[in-house]
Amino acid sequence: MQTTDIAKIYWIWLAEGLGQGSRLAAKLLEEYEDAKAIYQAKDSDLRLYRAWRDNDLLQFAQLLKNRELRRATEILNQCQKNAIGVLTYDDPAFPSSLRCLSNPPLVLYYRGTIPDTTAYCTIGVVGTRTMTDYGRDMAYSLGAGLASGGAVVVSGLALGADSMAMVGAMDAGGVTMGVLGCGVDVVYPPAHRPLYEQVLAHGGCILSEYPPLSRPLGFHFPVRNRIISGLSDGVVVVEADSKSGALITARHAVYQGKTLFAVPGQVGSRTAEGPNALLRDGALPVLSAADVLEEFAFPYAKTVHPEKAAQFSAKWNGTDRAREAMEREQVGIRGKDTYYGKQTYGGKNPHKDAPVPPKGIPTEPSPVEGQSPKDMPERRNMPPQELQTAASEEKSGMSGLSALFRKGKDAGRKTEKEGGKGVSTRQKSVSVEPEKKKSDKKTLFTKKIDLKSLDEQELKVYNTMKPNVPMSADELVRDDQSIATVMAALTMLEMIGAVEAGKGGYFMRTDPDDAPGRLVEDDEIE
Repeated sequence: MQTTDIAKIYWIWLAEGLGQGSRLAAKLLEEYEDAKAIYQAKDSDLRLYRAWRDNDLLQFAQLLKNRELRRATEILNQCQKNAIGVLTYDDPAFPSSLRCLSNPPLVLYYRGTIPDTTAYCTIGVVGTRTMTDYGRDMAYSLGAGLASGGAVVVSGLALGADSMAMVGAMDAGGVTMGVLGCGVDVVYPPAHRPLYEQVLAHGGCILSEYPPLSRPLGFHFPVRNRIISGLSDGVVVVEADSKSGALITARHAVYQGKTLFAVPGQVGSRTAEGPNALLRDGALPVLSAADVLEEFAFPYAKTVHPEKAAQFSAKWNGTDRAREAMEREQVGIRGKDTYYGKQTYGGKNPHKDAPVPPKGIPTEPSPVEGQSPKDMPERRNMPPQELQTAASEEKSGMSGLSALFRKGKDAGRKTEKEGGKGVSTRQKSVSVEPEKKKSDKKTLFTKKIDLKSLDEQELKVYNTMKPNVPMSADELVRDDQSIATVMAALTMLEMIGAVEAGKGGYFMRTDPDDAPGRLVEDDEIE
């Protein structure tokens, strides 16, 4: 085994030991040179970091208890056997923008060619999986326009806006990057295998921080979203309802100091709630790809050409080509074979104890035999229409973004690109609004919220949180939990209005008077 392979084993060991999305990784790398040095750390080192939070010390102690390298060696061998590249944190080719994250990925598994993110502008395009024709056309034309202007399109290979933007970019001769919430050898959704192969054929890459054969579990995707925004100079939200996972990516973009864009939509439309709220709070409006590229024309003067994108858009019939591309590639379509089960991203699982494929490429569960897609249980991140009100929006995934914008999103902004690269020149100034006094009345909910719907992990996180006390995700981690599990639970709690996301990555219980399992009755809402 080569020296470089041995070094990779230590990094894989560290990534698996801490779990994906852990903020402790950045702390440890401030104290130790690399993963090997952390592996060789003495137990007595724990006394040196008494200033750390108790959870950090506990996690570090648990890491040092398990110095078995067998699992890491197996992962590396699996990658070499299946032609999967392994890029570690200390590798010169590792994207520098990801090193600046507060919870950076330590290992990236990939197929294809990772573009030079320092030489080329990278734009993340995200949106809802249940897009309208308008969203389809905009996502496709944005992808094509960005590619024609010299940008690399980054997305999640998901149904809806993600896939349409990637197809548009490739149709225009561009390069795309697909970030997965599963192993790079797992195609999810399975219907996107042709798209997966086309990304590689067009010189792009598929990457993930999860090792090979990792299944697309629900909590992987919110954690994955920080990498999409981390790789991007700017993020565009095409369509998204107020509870869409695309807003998680938007929130990460704001935290990371990236320029946030949004495509305006029709007022009152469910899929326009997210972008319109972002525009209200300070995001930049996008009517064409040229609007995005103009923000990065100076830092990427050699590779970004907004005028080409403008010329391209002027003669581009996005509607016809988007429709043809969707029919040709079968992307962005929620068909009978594209069901998101409980163990995968979103929804409830009609299959109890569904078998896990022991070998080969895992696939998502199919619907129950004889059950139509209309009969499927509703996805958790797709609430009923009656929840889409101003009051529910205030307690939804938008609340954290609104707080960031309204209280000064430029505060504490950090980026690896010195000289302001990646920071908009025409970003709206945001004034700090005086904090509103909380009312004793229960005006936070528009309908009763059933806290009995929480699963075990969500309930554990909820009970750990202290009323009116901001807590970070790391503070909420317990012995049998990972940071990824906690982040997934916080996302779901935020969606039902039980938790509010605030500035700096902190969360706070919004219903201190209600115990878990208690219903907020209709007559209690004033």
